[in-house]
Amino acid sequence: MGRAEHTNEELVSVLKAKGCALSARVEAALLLIPRGLFVPKDRHREAFRDQKLTVRMADGSIMTLPPPSFVVRVCVCVFVGFLGSCCQAPHT
Repeated sequence: MGRAEHTNEELVSVLKAKGCALSARVEAALLLIPRGLFVPKDRHREAFRDQKLTVRMADGSIMTLPPPSFVVRVCVCVFVGFLGSCCQAPHT
């Protein structure tokens, strides 16, 4: 990706630059929820990259956080509805 994002604002800017369709509600949610709270402190920078993040929990289990761009697609589906192509991954 070239550079690491370390704030919600920088992450939103990167997602917009990648062409993610951010409605006002989805953007507000991305700016409000501190993504870094969901990862160990030593992995904080990785939480703000648009890539999945796999974390080993204290009990030994594994948790994988989806990339923020995927979270955006899911939020659009929830806010807009499940009709149409809102839930389809972009074609690459």
